[in-house]
Amino acid sequence: ASRMTLAGLLLTSYFYFVNKESLKLSKAACLRVFWAALTNIFLCNYFEFISLKYLDAAKTSFIYNLSPFLSAIISFFLLKERLSWKKGLGLSIGFLGMIPILFSQSAGEANLLHFFGFLSLAECTMLLAVLCTVLGWILMRKLITVDHVSPLKATAYTQLIGGLVAFAASYYLEDWQNGPPIRDYDTFFKLSFLMLIVSNLIAYNLYGQLLKTFTAPFVAFCGFSTPFFVAVISYFTHGEVVGWHFLVSCAVVFLGLWLFYQEELKKGIRNK
Repeated sequence: ASRMTLAGLLLTSYFYFVNKESLKLSKAACLRVFWAALTNIFLCNYFEFISLKYLDAAKTSFIYNLSPFLSAIISFFLLKERLSWKKGLGLSIGFLGMIPILFSQSAGEANLLHFFGFLSLAECTMLLAVLCTVLGWILMRKLITVDHVSPLKATAYTQLIGGLVAFAASYYLEDWQNGPPIRDYDTFFKLSFLMLIVSNLIAYNLYGQLLKTFTAPFVAFCGFSTPFFVAVISYFTHGEVVGWHFLVSCAVVFLGLWLFYQEELKKGIRNK
């Protein structure tokens, strides 16, 4: 709530005071902004943070990077976007690659409810986070292509509204009798500030700069390197060690993603 609301305020202030742009949106765009904020900002982060209480950071990041596959499936059924045989094969291989890492269980998952004998409640929660992310990005794409809202402005609105929704949820679901439910204010503000700078401001703008040079499919494909960075950093910061399940799943899913993006990648990786 704190991070998203502050980031949203900073971005909307930039548009209003620096760019002198109008902040008005059509009724249809306002509705899409609200649902995109609810799914891509609030519910996505809510489910992801719950999962992080039980799953290793590398495993959480791995599941999160399955979003291209889920996006293709949802787009096939909801947007009637057709899949080529290579994309279909890539999807199949990608889902097969999930099996080893889903069978591996961390200590935090041991006492949780399991479905089908191996899928823990934490993993199901993380899959819900991915689903919300995909739905949110589909709405964001409609905002940009149908309502002609700039990507940065759409992000500003969704972060601000998503943050306010999170504040409301925290107020009604958590104990605010003695103030905000924060145990360590010093740590909270330091980490929130770092997340705001790294994620909301730096990473997003770097992503935008990359899209000016490289194609969107290539940038999305390179995003699969995230779990490897998370695994290395988590090892040095938290002592988390990934097993062979993680490596096998990453290798198989990488093959699936390569096939999935093959048609886009062969068109070139640089924008003209």
